[in-house]
Amino acid sequence: KPSSKQMNEKHIELHRTPLKTITSKFHIFGDNIDTDAIIPGEFCYLPTEKELGEKAFYHFRPSFYEETSKSNRTIITANHGWGTGSSREEAVKALKGAGIQAIIAKSINYIHWRNLINGAVPNIIIEDSKFYEIINSNRDEIISINFNEGKLLIPSAQYSLSFTPYEGIIRGIYEANGIVRVFLQANTLTFHALTA
Repeated sequence: KPSSKQMNEKHIELHRTPLKTITSKFHIFGDNIDTDAIIPGEFCYLPTEKELGEKAFYHFRPSFYEETSKSNRTIITANHGWGTGSSREEAVKALKGAGIQAIIAKSINYIHWRNLINGAVPNIIIEDSKFYEIINSNRDEIISINFNEGKLLIPSAQYSLSFTPYEGIIRGIYEANGIVRVFLQANTLTFHALTA
């Protein structure tokens, strides 16, 4: 919580952790994967990310949690319409609780995209057909994503792609590990903390 001096000066330094490079195998999903598939409504009452994660894709892909934890598949790849459906924040908590570190999709529902940012789950929009050809031809490829430099690599396929790194407020939210942690540190100075 900000001190009275910080409140008066409207200045606070957030505790930030630089974005890391994620290197992992991946899951493949198709079009229009909605938040009801990610975490069924019957489990939204669960209080922790871990418990929600254990129920992620419970009806849609029952092996998801085990595959993620035991096979180092911590990146999700999907086609169009990832995260459609309800705006439930539990969908992002379930992904984090299952161990997912990044989402790659051809398009992401706007509200879910905002929830991914607020929950500090990095995501990239990729429409390049070559990328999807590579991952669909070999589901054991390794993807490496450098979020600081905005570079994605699939070394064995000699594939690389550049994207715009996170900047400004969005980067601040990610580096603080989510909007809730920003607010816990900055309280009413949240906007000032993210734009300093």
